[in-house]
Amino acid sequence: MERKLLKKLHRLGDIMNNESEFPMTVIRWYLVPPVYRWYFKPLYKAMAAVLPEAEIDFLLKLKNDRLTKKQLRERVGGPDETFDDLFNSLITRKAVLWSEARQDGEEVFRIAPMMLGWMELSCSDGNITPDKEAFSRELTKFFNRVKLMNFFGVRNVINQIFFGLGPMSGIARLPLKTETEEQIKIQVGQSLDIPEARIYSTGSVNNLIEKYGNDDQIAVTKCLCRQHWALEGEPCRLDLPLETHLWIGPFADHVVKYGYGRRVSKEEAYEITRTVRDKGGVHEIMHTRMDVNQEPGLSVCNCCWDCCTALGNYNRGLTPLALKAYYRAVIADETRCTNCGKCVEFCPVSAMQLKNGRLWHDPGLCIGCGQCEYQCPEDAVSLVPDERVVKLGLLKKSKRKPAFQ
Repeated sequence: MERKLLKKLHRLGDIMNNESEFPMTVIRWYLVPPVYRWYFKPLYKAMAAVLPEAEIDFLLKLKNDRLTKKQLRERVGGPDETFDDLFNSLITRKAVLWSEARQDGEEVFRIAPMMLGWMELSCSDGNITPDKEAFSRELTKFFNRVKLMNFFGVRNVINQIFFGLGPMSGIARLPLKTETEEQIKIQVGQSLDIPEARIYSTGSVNNLIEKYGNDDQIAVTKCLCRQHWALEGEPCRLDLPLETHLWIGPFADHVVKYGYGRRVSKEEAYEITRTVRDKGGVHEIMHTRMDVNQEPGLSVCNCCWDCCTALGNYNRGLTPLALKAYYRAVIADETRCTNCGKCVEFCPVSAMQLKNGRLWHDPGLCIGCGQCEYQCPEDAVSLVPDERVVKLGLLKKSKRKPAFQ
């Protein structure tokens, strides 16, 4: 990759990171010593695989501003036909431009954040093309280079940098097996003003589905993470469906309008979440800004311990994990436990273990997802309220799930 293009991609990466309090590269390019810059190069090569230089130049002119289409046309300049081609490509197929409504109702456009944004939507149609295959290969190279830093001494430095950014997302509790979707109620408390996880309610995602489903503001797209690992020859070990990523609130209109996904009813959204949790997935709430009362909306990633960029990368020893949790599992009645191992099998962070014929739970690892409670056939496990930020450091090889050892 020529140096001139690489510098443009670095600048664009910084602009995208400015749109998120959880930057993908953690450290700005100009602060990284040259000897370490090769670690980040695959990430920018992934961007170059799907973004021609003309589109990169277009985005660099927008910067971190919010402009109407007319204002953007004036800033970019050039022939109208060229502008329209670039604009339409970036807001539909490439998903780098996002739209939102100002207070006066006029539509404005901005650059999407890199992760928890552009990367998810850029592959949301599920179509496998040569440029997306190249994107996936380079993204894997980037993760593998990050993994090279997982050794004694450096491991602690990475953990501290990562934890300093705050939680990437929040985990919503799975509904109880005895409850129906319509019966689920959630305790609503004050907004939590923390980086990358400003979630205004605790419990299940079902109140969001109920609220925004009535307004026809739920959309579904295909999961980037699941598609990425399938392209790399590692299809989902939990066999979760590809079309599971829910967008809830006004942003769902953007998802549908520009062809990233399709609108779904609240009944369809409930069916998606049921399928996910029955197979062992959890509901991870994430977006750049998390309070849907103040912002355009959020996304519900129906994740698993295998594919998810947060949970899967943690289990692979690629990245630490920081999550906002609202519940903690407890072994409510040990006499009920038959050592069937289902809670161990379905726990996404290995907080449940069978040792010497007894069930053990590590509360320091628990993210409060509720899979142990949901899957237990004997009701030996339950959840108790415990609002906290769970910080799990880089895993040594010996501590990873057997699938990744």
